[in-house]
Amino acid sequence: MILTNRWRRLATSLVLIGLIEPPACGEERPLGSLKFLYIDANTGGSSGGHSAIKLDDTVYHFQNDEGYTRLARESWQRFRFIYNDVDNRNIHSATIALRTEDLQRIRDHLSLRFLTQNRQVDYLAALQRDEVFLAAQESGTPVDIAGVGFFSQRPHEADTLEEIRVNIEQTHSPGFIHEERQRLSRRLQNLAYIPPQKVASLRLDLYPDYAPTYSEQVEDAYAHWFVLTAIDLGWPLQDGILIDAGQLDSTSSDPLNSKPSQSTQPNRAWLMRYREQLAEGIERMIAQPYPGSGAPLLLSLARHQAISLSLASGRFLLLDVLASPSQKNRLPLEDEERVLLRGLIGQLQKKLRTLIAEGFRRPEPDESIYHRLEVAAAELKEAESGLAQGRAPHFIHLEGPPKGLGHALLPRSMTAASVRDARKSAAGRSEQFLELMQATYQYQLITHNCVTELARAVNSSFETNDETQALGGHLAPGEDQGFIPFRFFELVRQHYRASGIETLPSRRNRRLAELNTDGGDWAVLTRESNTLTSNIYRPRAGDSAFLMFTEHAFWSRPLLGALNLGYAMAASSVGLFTAPADEGALIREGLFGVLFSIPELGLWNIRKGSFSEMFPE
Repeated sequence: MILTNRWRRLATSLVLIGLIEPPACGEERPLGSLKFLYIDANTGGSSGGHSAIKLDDTVYHFQNDEGYTRLARESWQRFRFIYNDVDNRNIHSATIALRTEDLQRIRDHLSLRFLTQNRQVDYLAALQRDEVFLAAQESGTPVDIAGVGFFSQRPHEADTLEEIRVNIEQTHSPGFIHEERQRLSRRLQNLAYIPPQKVASLRLDLYPDYAPTYSEQVEDAYAHWFVLTAIDLGWPLQDGILIDAGQLDSTSSDPLNSKPSQSTQPNRAWLMRYREQLAEGIERMIAQPYPGSGAPLLLSLARHQAISLSLASGRFLLLDVLASPSQKNRLPLEDEERVLLRGLIGQLQKKLRTLIAEGFRRPEPDESIYHRLEVAAAELKEAESGLAQGRAPHFIHLEGPPKGLGHALLPRSMTAASVRDARKSAAGRSEQFLELMQATYQYQLITHNCVTELARAVNSSFETNDETQALGGHLAPGEDQGFIPFRFFELVRQHYRASGIETLPSRRNRRLAELNTDGGDWAVLTRESNTLTSNIYRPRAGDSAFLMFTEHAFWSRPLLGALNLGYAMAASSVGLFTAPADEGALIREGLFGVLFSIPELGLWNIRKGSFSEMFPE
């Protein structure tokens, strides 16, 4: 049975949300080794292999993100699972002996570049949102603002906000909230678009200091007005936005004297302390707002309400972090997919229990733990709902805390003519910055790809020629065919101070080694040599139609490649008849099979198959 690509995407997305746990925030890790990684080729965007570097438990690598060379930073566990398990690719590593200060220099430079590029991407999005907000001004339509969607505008239904309202009034003066609401309302009515300064160039090694854009100022002012209004009028959370994650631990209720919980239930005292922290932060941000504080303020208020309701009900209630996509195109579950989904539910239940047991054992509240609990509870709810309703679950959520997008109708602050002129100016500013981004980061197959940018990033961590002393040699980006991942890895071995060359076998290769430990079980090798009889691998959508594995069959590869070519052509022919039922899926698999069989005729292997199991071994 062929599983659809949505399950492969699901496999990778689940690693992002916590089946493989990232290091806790704030934990210090000792400096360790630098490793250059080469990841074998496979079908799709991986047909040329891939390159990365590993610093302790963190991997940096460049990806082609819609035409940009985008620097990615992720945990080694997540990276290994995606490339080594799901994509079924061997990972080769070369360890470079470095002094502690040189290793730290590379780490600091890559971290700065990662943060800098992300800030530039965010600024481009803000410039483009200026156009959206101005268009909304012109048409009188609402815009989406983060945090607004947490709340329902039903007055005097949230008694949990009364304590915050009283504290604010006592700290400042009676009527403070009303006066601030009026001030923010006037600001929204008078806020005009001022074109931001043009950016002459983009730096890779200097974190940019951009002034808030028009849309960012509007969002901030509206979010602060909304928070004060919600507190003043007692607006409750939206119906259905909370997830019940189980009963609270009823044995501890004193937040000052209780010890860390040993229970597998959420700890009441821990939540009481976290609610106090949130209340203090809310009052502080209202009194001393800063650029960008609007969305965090709304999230804090929503979490404060969720915890208050948890303590009142004795149930652990968490915000749902998932978006709510349309049910229109949600595909029904097939029998094998139900089996996989039941396995996923078991994994998510275990993960949630583990997070509760470990997170609430900490003496002080931890925002990162609380957010991971939100994510785990939302994923579990979605998986269980999908199984119960017989539909494919979705795990679509942005990185970071819950967004709570909601509609907001903004007051008109400019004349019609002013808005038209402002839209034209905003379009020019965003287009100019987009061109800078394209010129700075545009992906090019040979001169600016995942390998050349990695080499440039490492080299630029040092002053002129310093990398030669630190690494043992110098590699100019792209020289001597160094733009090809496997060739770059060879150059690293030849020119750098490389030691400890290792290979982490792919998922299929590990399973083969387990089944054929002495290397002489020809029955096993014969059975696993093809996709029809293999017990390890089952054909997957997206792997292309093929019959024989050719990764290890170097000398016989042309013959096996010819068999694969004929098999793929036959699949395409059959696909002509099945196209009305499968919308041409088999034709596409056959054509891709032809494409990836041709290199095998010339002794080159790309395709290795992949695995779409939803959790690691």
